Amino acid sequence: MIIAGLGCRRDCPASDIVALVHLAEQRAGCRVAGLAAPAFKHPETALRDAAAQLALPLVYVEVSALT
Repeated sequence: MIIAGLGCRRDCPASDIVALVHLAEQRAGCRVAGLAAPAFKHPETALRDAAAQLALPLVYVEVSALT
């Protein structure tokens, strides 16, 4: 299972995230099964919107689990 780890700047358009996920899939020659982002990015609606557009689950990971 391949999970794409994401981050974004405030007010990043969901379309940019979707485009980057598609580009990464194309370059890697595989499909992403889910998205993950740091928990502090939860307020960013673009992450949720991109996950919905891609029809993928989005999981928020606590910072302590990232180190």
